[in-house]
Amino acid sequence: CDRDSSDLTRVFCASTLAHLTANPHIDTSAAIPTLVHMLSTECSENIKVDSAAALYNLAVSNESCKEMLSAGALLPIISLTKSDHLDTKIRCAAILSRLTGYKEYHDLMTKDDLKRLLELSTIDLMETQRRVVITLSNLSENETIRSMLLEIPETCDAMKLLISRPDDMIRSGVSSILCNLSAEGSEMEIVSAGVVPTLLVTALLSSDKMACKIVCTKALINLMAEPTCWESMVKGGLIW
Repeated sequence: CDRDSSDLTRVFCASTLAHLTANPHIDTSAAIPTLVHMLSTECSENIKVDSAAALYNLAVSNESCKEMLSAGALLPIISLTKSDHLDTKIRCAAILSRLTGYKEYHDLMTKDDLKRLLELSTIDLMETQRRVVITLSNLSENETIRSMLLEIPETCDAMKLLISRPDDMIRSGVSSILCNLSAEGSEMEIVSAGVVPTLLVTALLSSDKMACKIVCTKALINLMAEPTCWESMVKGGLIW
């Protein structure tokens, strides 16, 4: 699958690996360096999509995730989130939801990378939004990344959009992100964005899951750490 191979051969190689890696009974981990190379260097969108699909399939194991990161997969995957092709962006978001579980690589993220993730949250596909929330939840544990997220005007709007989705996994994840962000002294900014009513509805009415109710309540308690927020939170329905 190197550059000396024909275009058709590389397309076939990527497609074959995408299918083979979906079979848990076949050990295809040796293909990781090749897949990362194709993802980084190929011009063909079909090859990129199939390479990303194969890497996502392999990312179910910790060993494979570590090997991908060692092979330098994170930066090309982040870069491809700005692709003009929706399939490529969706696949890369899926991989990031797994690779960002490794905190030692969080510092590679830039503000532009975070902006692209926030843009992906607007794609009206539940599974993609779940993966974006998982990725941002992982990343928001990093103090530097929390600060960058708070500097991006679209962050609060994205959180407000996502937490209104009828999905407990997304709601819990967004509530966790808001918990993390409110640790940075940004309570007023978050409250002003209008997320309190949505948190209340999510915690008290819409969710059937106790874990989701608990994390929503924790987010509200964190926001109450700033007394200047209290009046706005009451107006938003806090004691309703």
